[in-house]
Amino acid sequence: MIVLRLGFGASFASPATATVGEAAAWDATGNFNPVVPGYFADPTLKKFGDTYYLYTSTDGIGACEGWTQVWVSKDMVNWVNHKMNWNPKEKNWAPDCMEKDGKYYLFYNYPCMTFAAEGRSPVGPWKPYGSAPLIPDKFVPPVITLDFQVGELRGIEVVVWPATETVEGLRRPEGDRQGCLVVPARPSQPGVAVVEADVPLAVERSPDESVIHLRVGARHVVERVQLADHLLIELDEDAEVAGFWLLEVPPFPEAEGTR
Repeated sequence: MIVLRLGFGASFASPATATVGEAAAWDATGNFNPVVPGYFADPTLKKFGDTYYLYTSTDGIGACEGWTQVWVSKDMVNWVNHKMNWNPKEKNWAPDCMEKDGKYYLFYNYPCMTFAAEGRSPVGPWKPYGSAPLIPDKFVPPVITLDFQVGELRGIEVVVWPATETVEGLRRPEGDRQGCLVVPARPSQPGVAVVEADVPLAVERSPDESVIHLRVGARHVVERVQLADHLLIELDEDAEVAGFWLLEVPPFPEAEGTR
C-alpha cells in the first residue's frame, strides 16, 4: 500500500492613532485600507529579498480592459506602482510570480488560458516563456482555466507496506522534462476524499535511504517528469502513473523503543 498526501503614502494615520470607531472598521484609514488606491483585483503578494511585490489585475474602465500591474513596497505601508513592459494581449489578469535559480517567472491569464513570461527581476523586463499556453483551457475537464495561483509542493507522506529492496548504486535519474502539478479549485468528484486501488507495488532504496524508487504495477517504458526539486513522477505510454522517485530523502526518525 502507498499513500501519497499529496497603506498608500505616508499620509495614512497610524493604527495606534485611529479612533475607536475607525479601528473597529476594517476599511478605516487607520487600518491602512484600501492598501492601494484605484481598481485593482486578483491580488497576489510576494516577498523577494527585503521587498514586497503586489501583483494585481486592473479592469481599467471595465470589461477586463487592462493588464497586469505590480506595486512595490519595503514596509507594506508605502507603495509605488511600477509600470511593467508587459501587455502582450492588451487584456490579461490574475498575475502571479515566482523565482527559481535566480530567474523570475510571471504568470497571467488570457482569456481562459495561463501564459508565462520570464525576466531577471520581479518587475521584468519580461519576455515570453514559449509561445503556447502553459496551461490550456479546461486542462482539468470541464473546469475553465482561470486565475492561476502559484503554489509549492511542501512535502509528501509515504506509507509503504511491502518489503523494500536495497539497491547498490541507486541514484537520482534525470527527469525527461519539467512538469507542474495542477490542482483544480473544486473536487472533480464531489464527496470523494480517498480512492484506494489494489495494484502491485515494488520499492527500491539506496543503502543510505536517500533515494527511493516506487514502481506501480508491472515494468513499463516510462517518461520521467520532474514535479519538484526532489520528486520525479514516471508516466507510461498511456500517460498513467507508473512510479515515483523521492530524492534527497532526509533520515527517517527512529521510532520509540528501537534503541
